[in-house]
Amino acid sequence: MQTRARRKAYLQAARATLSDLPVELLDEIAQQLDNVSLIQFSLICKYTHRLGLHLFFSRNKIGNPAAGLVSVSSTAPVETLRALRVALFVQRLRGICYTFRPHCDIMQEMDELMCLLHRLSSVASIQLFNYRQELQVDKKEYFGKWASLLDVAFQKGCTRLQVYTGSLLIPWDGKNTGLRPARRRKEEPPYPLQEVTLASDMHLQGSFLPLTLSMLRRSSWTLTTLTVYLDIVPTSFLKSFLRSLRLPALLDLTLVKNSRDSDDCRLAFVDLSFFLSRHASIARLKLGGAAPAKTSTEPPKLPHLIAVAAQASYLTWILGARDQESFPRLQRVGSLGTSFFHHYNEAANYPPFDEVFESIRPLRNPITLTLKLENYRLEEWFLSHCSAGQADSVISSLACVSCLEFVASYTTHLTADILAILPEWLALFPKLVDVQFTFFLPDDQERLCDPKILRRIARSCPNILSIVVNCKSCYLTKIREEMETSGEGHMVEGSQADGD
Repeated sequence: MQTRARRKAYLQAARATLSDLPVELLDEIAQQLDNVSLIQFSLICKYTHRLGLHLFFSRNKIGNPAAGLVSVSSTAPVETLRALRVALFVQRLRGICYTFRPHCDIMQEMDELMCLLHRLSSVASIQLFNYRQELQVDKKEYFGKWASLLDVAFQKGCTRLQVYTGSLLIPWDGKNTGLRPARRRKEEPPYPLQEVTLASDMHLQGSFLPLTLSMLRRSSWTLTTLTVYLDIVPTSFLKSFLRSLRLPALLDLTLVKNSRDSDDCRLAFVDLSFFLSRHASIARLKLGGAAPAKTSTEPPKLPHLIAVAAQASYLTWILGARDQESFPRLQRVGSLGTSFFHHYNEAANYPPFDEVFESIRPLRNPITLTLKLENYRLEEWFLSHCSAGQADSVISSLACVSCLEFVASYTTHLTADILAILPEWLALFPKLVDVQFTFFLPDDQERLCDPKILRRIARSCPNILSIVVNCKSCYLTKIREEMETSGEGHMVEGSQADGD
């Protein structure tokens, strides 16, 4: 009888599984496993599946896919895509941000990424990063896989696509010729894209350009946001890109061309003008690095424009000699300044903000004016307006400017002379309420937040309510109350109180 009882107890123990172990013991086992073993551990049962994969993602600092979003950096382990493919909860992903690894087989990565997309029921947002400058692969095969990857993404309902690649990822033919006329094909089903960002010269060169144009055309009735950042792309391809598109639903356009280009890689004004004239629906517009605008050319009609940021020549072209009725919804105007390479031209004025001021003078609705500052002749420009005074400075006629934002570049530095005349310069704006300083260095932030400077601005500019420096807010109303209490409110500038 004892032998039979022992045998029965042995058989019951043999039927015990790993999941019968205490939770603390299972967790301790998982902590001792490497990445490959963790994935195998996750395939044992439902409990170990969740335990092993959550540990894998947290250990390797990968966004939790269970929350619906996943972000994979270039330093993530090679097993990451496999872990995502086997995860049962991956089907609920809404967004993928993936950076291709620098020392891995990119073809295999793309295949695994496509397998992952096939598993998903849907995906709304996809971000792809690949900063490798050269591909040691068959570029024709690479093109085919890239096209297939995007097609799978669109089939899964992707509405937001962002692509960032290196500048030298050129197509396999390597030719800088224009776009060849495409054969007429049967009508293809539309894509659901609403937002596209291309920081990728690759997508506008050679055999990739027809792929890009096809992608945008098939999304023409849903695409509302198009952002394109370019470095070295031949003018012929840029011309084909701008003249081949018509996007009726386009609301936001950002087109920035690196100013370090050569004459054969320039964003031609005539092509940009043609594109804008066909897209009156644009509400937010940002242009950078293009060839200077020709003011003699008829400006585009953009009645829905809410915000515009561009080089001064483009702002004066778009806004100049236009009345308020031309832009009934305009709220923001930003000047990007001049190219760094123009700073050595002694005949050039400091970033021609005065031209921008003249172009916005007819506006009456309150707007936010953004000025990107460089250090070239900055003090001279501030001083010229202070010397002109309220009577002759164009600033005194800008009744439309209610908020002024200064954006610093890497060369911006506020000298003691600039800070000395800043309160007087700000006082020239008749209806200025808020002033913002963005991306300024810590030393400049400390100078701008100095109580002495703030008191001088509060005294000189009674309409200004707040100064914001790199998200740090200084409320001048409170400063004025303190000055009134201490008796400083009736003192003139330069008094002993400012020197205390």
